[in-house]
Amino acid sequence: MELQVPLNATRSIRGRMHSQPLKYPSLKPLLNLYVPHNHRVLIVGCGNSAFSEGMVDDGYEDVVNVDISSVVIEAMQKKYSDRPQLKYMKMDTRDMSCFEGGSFDGVVDKGTLDSILCGQSSQQNAAKMLSEVGRLHMECQFSDSHC
Repeated sequence: MELQVPLNATRSIRGRMHSQPLKYPSLKPLLNLYVPHNHRVLIVGCGNSAFSEGMVDDGYEDVVNVDISSVVIEAMQKKYSDRPQLKYMKMDTRDMSCFEGGSFDGVVDKGTLDSILCGQSSQQNAAKMLSEVGRLHMECQFSDSHC
């Protein structure tokens, strides 16, 4: 039986699997299927990835990126200062209370949950993050006022 290696994984010299960051083209068909280009999208734990740039290049109009690192956010704000469709904010994904419930039509997380699950109090912190993501996205589906 042959081992099926995910497209985003590679082997190191020692043979261990390492995950490669997903690039926008690999998720484009899925995002286009479920998230129309005129919907507001939140990217949690954006880092310095060009993923959001790919979304805007593809026609997404409002992509909000959050990350806990002020260094990353400042660099990305400077890099994309000429792209008003891209917004960058320093924020802890466990507390995104500056956003109202139902503020986003879609939420993308490419690795933040994995990172949280590797730290101390991982289950508690993961629950906080997922609760916030649900509050920002799911309330929209059940509220007539925003959608």
